[in-house]
Amino acid sequence: MTVADIPAGFDTLAATRDLEARMDECFAEFEARMDKCFAEFEARMDRRFAELEARMDERFAEFEARVNGRFAEFEARMLKVAVSIVLAQTALTVGLIFGLLKPFGVAP
Repeated sequence: MTVADIPAGFDTLAATRDLEARMDECFAEFEARMDKCFAEFEARMDRRFAELEARMDERFAEFEARVNGRFAEFEARMLKVAVSIVLAQTALTVGLIFGLLKPFGVAP
């Protein structure tokens, strides 16, 4: 289209304003659609993060249960070792006492 093709009574100012108004409408519609898309995306991400958080909480709970179980086993073994040591010390002490008292005729 050239300048010669434009009709003589064509109002360029009105056409420009009409075009600007249509562009404003298009941009407003675009902005509304983008707001809707971002809101949907945000809601979807919130759900996914909530699901991820739930899975991580579950895994941490399982891990904590395993660690607590192992600590309980370790505590039980340490208690057995401590009791064994106390019994061995007691037996050794009694043996030494009887061994030391036997020459004096006090021990059987």
